[in-house]
Amino acid sequence: MMRWRDIHDSGLFVAACFFALSLLYLAFACESTQSTIPDGSTPDLAIHSVEPHVVLPGTWIRIEGLGFVDENSGSITVELQGLGQQPWLISPERLDDSHIRFQVDSSLFASLGGAGEFQGMLRVRVDYPGGLSQEAEVPISWNLVEQLSPELSYFSGAVAQEVIYLGSSVEARGDGFLLEGEGRTELRLSGTYTPQASTDEIPIESNLLLLDPQSRQELQGPLQASALGIHPGVFHGRILAVNVLESGDEVSGTSLDDVTIELGPTFITRTEPSEASRGQWVDFFGRGFVSNSATVVVRIEGDFTERDGTVVSLRGDDALQVVPEVVSGEQMRYVLRVSPDGQGGVQGLGAKPGVLRADIKPEIYYGNEMEEGFGLENVEFTVLPQKQVIYISYLPGFTDTLREFGLRNVEDRIRDRILQVVNRDYSEFSVEFRTVRPDDYVEYAVIEVGGVD
Repeated sequence: MMRWRDIHDSGLFVAACFFALSLLYLAFACESTQSTIPDGSTPDLAIHSVEPHVVLPGTWIRIEGLGFVDENSGSITVELQGLGQQPWLISPERLDDSHIRFQVDSSLFASLGGAGEFQGMLRVRVDYPGGLSQEAEVPISWNLVEQLSPELSYFSGAVAQEVIYLGSSVEARGDGFLLEGEGRTELRLSGTYTPQASTDEIPIESNLLLLDPQSRQELQGPLQASALGIHPGVFHGRILAVNVLESGDEVSGTSLDDVTIELGPTFITRTEPSEASRGQWVDFFGRGFVSNSATVVVRIEGDFTERDGTVVSLRGDDALQVVPEVVSGEQMRYVLRVSPDGQGGVQGLGAKPGVLRADIKPEIYYGNEMEEGFGLENVEFTVLPQKQVIYISYLPGFTDTLREFGLRNVEDRIRDRILQVVNRDYSEFSVEFRTVRPDDYVEYAVIEVGGVD
């Protein structure tokens, strides 16, 4: 129970009252709105850039600027006007205050005159409630084309003496790459592959690598298992760039020939933290972590010693296998979770506190293939007792009400005092209150504290 005698002024008493009511229901949310003081002004409207300049059917035109208000503050219209023509009116998609975009579909592409040069004016108009409006415009010169032929001049994985890994970021540079909405640019690998554990050359024919377009001149993304498989080894051959349009038509471009790429093994170098409780993140660091069509499984084999001294063997068929979330080619995350054991209890790492001493090793699965990576030996990991983490989320109405009591300037002290009191009163339990949303736990409770009653 909240100890009111420990709260020494009326402001603290009011704030703690609101908190205690929230705590009583654990998920109680006080509805309130942010106070605003309208000043009658409107935000500045400006256009800084319009990209890209080469436009295909399906191209998304991205406009960067200022004053692109949300739907509650006004409406945005884009006008496209060619020389001596009536304007086309477009409702763009708002991304944020500084970015909007719209798509040049096949109908608009044809209306603009089809393949060729389009010159004119792009105008952004914002209409505000009450009849006010603003406009900003820039001249545009677009090259409208039905298709592009890609030119490939560089691939980062083909750099001499450099080893690349599954899931790690690779880059291709050149020109004529397709952007979102236009289709996709594929990199196709053909040649031979020699696995590290063999001298046999395996023929490769048009293995596919898809990277995300950053611009017409750059592709970037993780190395997928579809490109070279999952077994460490060396590729020698050609990388061909091909544009696949939304219609399915293909346009072959230039290639990099006589390329050599070395694929390294998957390995784990460390885990963090060394102790965790149920619902908490555990991170694996290393190289070669891949997702999409491939799966990385971490095999844990050793002994788990419970708090009462009972030793549970996790070896052979009883070894643990966990499937972490791949964050990048260098990091994976796993949440200590449990599952029903079919007998009214729970099972899994995190079900009981204790100490795990084990070897950990990554295993990569791709179709019918499996590759063992390199892991760590004699890892010691402590499973802590379950902890209830509670995030205290203060709603805008909390600040508004403190302002009405004349306590806005001591809000930080009030919040600090609330945190001290609740953590003190629940110190005998495995409960921790926080005022910053947890990033080390994925499972936690939220208490919303408002002010309007």
